[in-house]
Amino acid sequence: MSRALVLLVLGMIGVGSSRAHAQFDEITAPDDATIARARELFELGHGAMDQGRFELAIEHLSASLAIAARPATAFDLAIALRGAGHPTHAVEILDGLLAGSYGALRSAQRDEVVRLRAATAADVAHVRIRVAPQGEIELRIDGLRVDDIAPGAWIERALDPGRHAITASAPARVPAERVVVLERGGHAEIELELAPELRPGTLAVEGTAPELQVEIVGIARGRGRVAAEIPPGAYVVRATGAGGASETRIEVPSGRTVRLRVSGRDVSIAEEPWFWVALVGGVVALGGAAAATAVALDPPLTDAIADPVFGVTVALTGP
Repeated sequence: MSRALVLLVLGMIGVGSSRAHAQFDEITAPDDATIARARELFELGHGAMDQGRFELAIEHLSASLAIAARPATAFDLAIALRGAGHPTHAVEILDGLLAGSYGALRSAQRDEVVRLRAATAADVAHVRIRVAPQGEIELRIDGLRVDDIAPGAWIERALDPGRHAITASAPARVPAERVVVLERGGHAEIELELAPELRPGTLAVEGTAPELQVEIVGIARGRGRVAAEIPPGAYVVRATGAGGASETRIEVPSGRTVRLRVSGRDVSIAEEPWFWVALVGGVVALGGAAAATAVALDPPLTDAIADPVFGVTVALTGP
């Protein structure tokens, strides 16, 4: 950026570059190597700012301020930060100046800091964010975690103008991300919806007799028993034996294992109730593929209880 732009920034708060520098320059003559280095960095930063090289000015002035906390350095650093598009940090520095963190201010100096702070605060952008559903949620803005979030409530953050990435995640939910571009002094509202994470389930089918032909229709078949890792959804199971064929429609939830014992009698298993349902530990890891994968029945379906009348038993396992 040009020197004209620097003067424009300073002119917006009613001061000139050389006047601000002279009035705020309270770094005394070098009395040791440390102060000499702080003064050198201050001069380098002020020179870079005059040339419109705000990022370089920030680097030099921040280093000088770390060595010697002086009002002149903090004031110029705030100007450089604003010129580089970082008004939120600039406001923090100016608040520190007003609080006396960098040394005492005379009345005229305080007035100039107040004017610069008002102009800089007007550049700060704001974003309001809400994440649904409620629960254990991790929210990040530009990769930095936001800790103080209340479930289902709006939160507001002050941000620099420009592009920002807002991400949210939660257990068993699909992460969500939104990118927003904020203008100087702009406002935005963002709502993120975390959809349930769909993980493959396992459907394991065993016939009541070893000679039965059992089939997960369109997926896998076998004699006596068969199992497959499949996407969540509804599936048709068929059993064929000497007495005919029977079939039922069964739902496989996300990340669960459904164990089904069937007979080959000439009846509709779809009309028969689920007589035994058990929830036990175990999660099927996400395989990432939509196609079914045949799996071994290990352990066998010894925990599935065959009903003596209807010949069908379902066991549901998972988290």
